[in-house]
Amino acid sequence: MRKILFFLFGCFIFALQSTEKDPESFPLGGDVSLSLDSFRSLPEGSWGGNMGILGSLNLACALPKQNQGIGIQGGASFGAYGWDGKGSTNSKALELQGFATLGLFRKTPHASGVNAGVCYDWDINSKYGVYGLDPTIAQVRGQVGYLWNQRNEFGVIGSYGTQTAHEHFGALPITFKAINQVNAFWRHHFRNKAHAMIWAGSPYGKGLMYSSGRAGNYILGASFRAPLTSFLSIDGHGVYMGARGGSDANVESKNYAANISFGLTYSFGGQKAGSRPYLDLANNSNFLADTNSNY
Repeated sequence: MRKILFFLFGCFIFALQSTEKDPESFPLGGDVSLSLDSFRSLPEGSWGGNMGILGSLNLACALPKQNQGIGIQGGASFGAYGWDGKGSTNSKALELQGFATLGLFRKTPHASGVNAGVCYDWDINSKYGVYGLDPTIAQVRGQVGYLWNQRNEFGVIGSYGTQTAHEHFGALPITFKAINQVNAFWRHHFRNKAHAMIWAGSPYGKGLMYSSGRAGNYILGASFRAPLTSFLSIDGHGVYMGARGGSDANVESKNYAANISFGLTYSFGGQKAGSRPYLDLANNSNFLADTNSNY
């Protein structure tokens, strides 16, 4: 986490040193957001989801090569959930969750062309899931799309879990890992600079919850951003992962994942090609968690 903070601070200092009167030379852009966030994942088991408040910062810094749309991005978020505690652990402690993302991307500077990005995401938790544990897990995520005539982008998003967390609840070993997923997406850009995106796909690879097969049946998601002023916008995102069936009559009610989030975002900078983030910051819609036990 310290390395990520140093990276963000370095981008800011670089931007200040490079700024000229022409705003298109400013290499740094980003978003500051405050949202209401509700999520549940496989680690919640038979208990309900989590409602809380989430703050985030997502920055992008254009690389020096002129007008190529190449940039690096990094950001982090912090959420506080379960303000009255969690009954499953008899604890009044808040559930805390943070995400961090560090990546490299290329956005086409033309009306049509290929966009692509790859990043590494961390999910850092305290009092997480039905057992109230503190796992940290990670994934690598990539996105490739083709922008057509400035308005529509079609592409694929994929992720792969890379860091597994091993915790214990008493003598019971509990494992956490990101769910591998692949999705096709469509993003539409409106003339007023609003945009909306939908995606659909599936988990892939062997999950932790079941003895064989995937963690879920399908994934459906959507996001949007609508400007209120030149700098302020409302935005939101959501996802649903359908649960697999099983011999337990209640297995579907325990093993689905969902997220819905709405908030306000302040955007700044971003006039230079490559100085607006291409990839979304990691969140509970694009980073789904698996576990081996969730009574």
